[in-house]
Amino acid sequence: MSDDVLLDVRNLTVHYKTKSGPVHAVENVSFKVHRGESVGFAGESGCGKTTLASAILRILPPNAEIVEGEIWFDGQNILELTPSEFRRHILWKRISMIFQGAMNALNPIIKIGEQIEEAITLHEDVSPREAWQRGADLFQMVGIEPSRINNYPFEFSGGMRQRAMIAMALACRPDLVLADEPTTALDVTIQAQIMELLRELQDTLGMSMILITHDISVIAETCDKTAIFYAGNLVEFGPVEKIFLEPMHPYTRGLIESIPSIENAETRRLTSIPGAPPDLSSPPPGCRFHPRCPWATELCKVKVPPLNQVGKDYMVACHYATAEGFNPPG
Repeated sequence: MSDDVLLDVRNLTVHYKTKSGPVHAVENVSFKVHRGESVGFAGESGCGKTTLASAILRILPPNAEIVEGEIWFDGQNILELTPSEFRRHILWKRISMIFQGAMNALNPIIKIGEQIEEAITLHEDVSPREAWQRGADLFQMVGIEPSRINNYPFEFSGGMRQRAMIAMALACRPDLVLADEPTTALDVTIQAQIMELLRELQDTLGMSMILITHDISVIAETCDKTAIFYAGNLVEFGPVEKIFLEPMHPYTRGLIESIPSIENAETRRLTSIPGAPPDLSSPPPGCRFHPRCPWATELCKVKVPPLNQVGKDYMVACHYATAEGFNPPG
């Protein structure tokens, strides 16, 4: 593995066990995240983004099973670690997470400073006083008055709670931060502030970040690369600019065409993707997107398209995407 590759996910498959059979939540997903790089995960609800992040952090629910695959982090397959080894050496110390709902992630009856202090002293040989001071410094960094570290989560507004959650995720100076919908339920002005804060912190601290969001336009402004997921599959992965200007997968094209444009708002007609994502307990054969794809052929209905390399750091899972571009029949 290249020295600058921090995270290397290889052929990861995750299923949920149910009474009616397995749910194919993540299927044969592979990608890499380099040091200092930000990658945005985009796709409709239920496409496997959060399941993938939970697998990386090893916090999957009891009915979830990693069927196959490897997750290499800094040269080590972390799936081979015991749960206690992972908690002691990786979790929160080297990989942390900004959860979707800060109020649910933070303990409501314990002061935020104590929660940050615990996270630090659990992984580092520092005194409680030093840990508390670092928490105050982190509050300053994320734009909260340091004295507020003595408050409880319910004493904060939604935006401040999210900033406190970010401070807690950075407590042990991790190499990789997973941000799962960090601006959900916040008003647009606070959303912009949080995303700007994450960009600044990434530049300042040199950490890598995976941003999970439904809003592909946020990825365009925030990330270096984009990973597009559909029905448990990674269908397109590459540099943000190239994907937004020349998307190769039909699903990515549909997502981008549904975004309003300020430049040509009066002349451009927005389009939507017809239909709905498939039931992952019985996904369709072949390409999972073929029932909704305007360019689908008989080949798409019977053969699963592999995730092929079509350029430098660029992969697409479509039978009609090549290094020359997207070339559908007809």
